[in-house]
Amino acid sequence: AYLGVFVASVIVIAIIAKILQKFIELILLGWLNRLLGLLLGLLKGFLIVSLIIFIIQAIPLKLDGGETIRNKLEKESLMYQVCDHVKELIILTVPMETQLNLFEDGLKKISDEKELQKNLKSP
Repeated sequence: AYLGVFVASVIVIAIIAKILQKFIELILLGWLNRLLGLLLGLLKGFLIVSLIIFIIQAIPLKLDGGETIRNKLEKESLMYQVCDHVKELIILTVPMETQLNLFEDGLKKISDEKELQKNLKSP
């Protein structure tokens, strides 16, 4: 679910950036375009780094000292703490019911016999 939220966030930010770029070109504010591009690029980079951190921390491998990657990140990484806080904000913003409905619809689609046969036949 977290992966879907982060990917959706990246896509939404890219769409907003394109819309703003066209609008700013219309009113001849190139310097503002560059400034907003910098800010949106930083936000996009932050989301990508957050996604990478959460994928890494989800791997249940133990390090040399018997400590999990998640425990090590929680203790030593400032970026992890910030990303964890952002993750909690996103979870609070996106209603869980919506996520559960999307998951349920996906399961129904996968378990539908006709849909399964159609997917198996297509190359």
